[in-house]
Amino acid sequence: MAYVGPFNMIIPEGVLKNGSDVFNILDPDTGGAKTFSVQLSADGSAPATYWGARSHLLSDVHNALTNMTITQFKAFVDQKAAELGRTPVGSITAFKNALLIDGGADFWGFAAASGLVAVVPDEPI
Repeated sequence: MAYVGPFNMIIPEGVLKNGSDVFNILDPDTGGAKTFSVQLSADGSAPATYWGARSHLLSDVHNALTNMTITQFKAFVDQKAAELGRTPVGSITAFKNALLIDGGADFWGFAAASGLVAVVPDEPI
């Protein structure tokens, strides 16, 4: 299976755990649980209300994220979990319904079009 992308993705804070669990299965290496790592909010203030990522995806994963129904996507994620020997996710509905995904070249433009900017840390790094 070939990689396609990269793709810009954003999810709300409320589905971060679920999204991390799903990407732990969909990502064939070990970094999937940390896919959504860019903190976002409407005004750049903490805490993050959304989380973003820009990542290449396997073509079947991209198809599943963009074209499958909830039922089809659940079966796809469960099949991937079995193939990779990973713990299945109970529900994928909140994540699948909340995911914003775009194939544009500009993550920050995508975030801005979604009404979001990077969270600025309270303390300088």
